[in-house]
Amino acid sequence: MPFNRIQYAALAWPVLTRTAAERGKISYKELAESVGVHWRQCRLFLESIQTYCIQKDLPPLTGLVVRKSDGLPGHGFIAWDIDNPEEAYERVYAKDWSEEINPFDFAAFGETEELLAHKLILPVPDWEAVYRKVEDRGMRQVIFRKALLQIYGGQCAMSDCRAEDLLEAAHIAPWSECTPQEKLDVRNGLLLASTYHDLFDKGWITVNENYRVIEGPDFPRGLQDRFVDWVTRHVLGRQLRMPADPRYRPLLDYIQRRNDG
Repeated sequence: MPFNRIQYAALAWPVLTRTAAERGKISYKELAESVGVHWRQCRLFLESIQTYCIQKDLPPLTGLVVRKSDGLPGHGFIAWDIDNPEEAYERVYAKDWSEEINPFDFAAFGETEELLAHKLILPVPDWEAVYRKVEDRGMRQVIFRKALLQIYGGQCAMSDCRAEDLLEAAHIAPWSECTPQEKLDVRNGLLLASTYHDLFDKGWITVNENYRVIEGPDFPRGLQDRFVDWVTRHVLGRQLRMPADPRYRPLLDYIQRRNDG
């Protein structure tokens, strides 16, 4: 069975936050024993926690996991300048971690991001189950992206980009204006290369009711920038690349709401 790093991140989170509350540190071996794995596997789930803390601008919680030999974090720790560890520790200790939910809690009993993403593309999508199980917005977005990667075949809807690390989940109707169901509805999503996601969110490009990429309402027509000119020239007028299954294609209602907003 593949190693479920998110499940062990869920188990490690309370161990680390308790260590922070006690102003302590924990060795890799001690952490491994706490969650029931070999110490060499710690890096797999610590990477997920570290990435989450960086994305949420939280203190570097994983820095509390240290080598017994020198009392410092391992080589995979990149969330803070290792030459100034005490400042990092003080930030971690000063944070009231009881204010933060365990973002990986949904996986504590073996649930995976992939299984939850699959619920979003069932013939009758189970949006409610995903929304109920996953409390953290950032993790919901991770699961939404995984669903879009599946239905778009791992390719940007506007360009030829297939580099998975560059592909992001964009909402058509803005997140802030959506119901819980709409936030997880894959028909309200586009899989976009990061540059096109930024341009889409800025309103510099959009999609019309014929599913063509066009200039958006905030497109800076007076801007003279070779990079912007190059990246927009390659997609403006293009037909949106659709999911193979018509059930997952963007709803016109979402497109109209975006363009009328």
